[in-house]
Amino acid sequence: MKEKYQAFKKWKKNPRNKALYQLLCWFLFFFILYIVAISGIFSPSYTPNYSSDSDKVKVTSNSIDNYGNMQSYEYEYNIIYNNENIVMKGLAFEDNKYYTIDNNTYYDDGTIYMVDDENKQLIADPVINLPITITEIESEAIYNWLKEAVVDESIEYNDGNKTVTYIYEPTEEYAIKLIAKEKDYLIYNIEVDLTEFLLTKNIQISQFKININYTNINNISSYDKNYNDYELINVAQNEELEDPIIDETIQATQQ
Repeated sequence: MKEKYQAFKKWKKNPRNKALYQLLCWFLFFFILYIVAISGIFSPSYTPNYSSDSDKVKVTSNSIDNYGNMQSYEYEYNIIYNNENIVMKGLAFEDNKYYTIDNNTYYDDGTIYMVDDENKQLIADPVINLPITITEIESEAIYNWLKEAVVDESIEYNDGNKTVTYIYEPTEEYAIKLIAKEKDYLIYNIEVDLTEFLLTKNIQISQFKININYTNINNISSYDKNYNDYELINVAQNEELEDPIIDETIQATQQ
């Protein structure tokens, strides 16, 4: 081994060999950077991370059950409604949801309110420009579809990710296709095409598709906002109230 090392040192003293050696080192360096970058691009945006505390939700080997049992998470909906792209970002904590659409903040505890922080008011049953209610596309509704759906296709990857296509047929008139991406039995992305579903309800649209990303599943330990001192306002009693400008960003405290 010592003789080989001495021979290598002698070889490297040659200016031409030294230049070749440096070139090989740089090539190896950039090759490693390339591999790291590619791994980052194709890995999912969320890697499950659970505490061993007894009060944490336990993960089972059933992805759909784990999806239905999510107690806290952050989410982002990208909705294609005709030619419009609508983004809804939010947080679910215990039985409450908080989200923003078009710079308006909403609070949902079973009833949806638009939040007016300036006047400390919760405006009940606000009008949201969608052909379907928010409740009909929340995780609870999607969970009910998944429970009744059949698996059309399942693809497993070497990195532990899995893509499952489900078909939910509530009637003979239409079917809902759901594509779920999961890892470690946790669904972190769902695509749903509701175009056919809405057309059967005589809602004239060209397309209505949803892509949902979930992050920090069951990892949110507290939330720093409550509306206990806010006045409840019904839309019918508050017709002259202008849409509030909401500057506050939802903040979650994560473990």
